[in-house]
Amino acid sequence: IWRGGLFGSGSGNTIHARLITQAENDFIFSIIIEEYGSIIGAGIMVTYHTFFFRCIKIARACKDQFGKYLVGGLATLIYIQALVHISVAVGLMPVTGQPLPFISKGGTAYILMGVGIGIIQSVAYNTHEEQKRTQTSQTNNNAI
Repeated sequence: IWRGGLFGSGSGNTIHARLITQAENDFIFSIIIEEYGSIIGAGIMVTYHTFFFRCIKIARACKDQFGKYLVGGLATLIYIQALVHISVAVGLMPVTGQPLPFISKGGTAYILMGVGIGIIQSVAYNTHEEQKRTQTSQTNNNAI
C-alpha cells in the first residue's frame, strides 16, 4: 500500500503482486491501491458504504419482517466481508482468506454474491410494487 501513494504506480506496475501468494484473492485491495492509488481505494470503500446504506434503506421500506431481516442480513454479510478483507490488506487483522466481494478472483464467491444481490433486488422490487398497489387502492378509494 505504501508504494502506491495517492495516485498509484500504474496499471501492471506492481512489484508485490508477484511476491504475495493469492494476491488476486486475499490481498487484492492492497494490489489495487499499489497500482491505482489511495484515491481509488477510498472510492472502493465509499462504494461499499453506499451499497450498505442503500440496502438498509430498502430494508426499512419493506413492510414484511422476513424481507427486512433478509436484506439486512445479506447487506451486513457483504459489508462485513469487505471490511474484514480491507482490514487484512492494510494489516489491522491477521490473514483470514476472505475475498473482497465482487472484486476478488473466484467463481463461487461471484455466484453467491450475485445470488445475494438478486435476492436484495427482488425484495426491493416487491416492496416497490406493494407501495404502488397501496397508492393505487388509496387513490381508487378517494375517488369513490
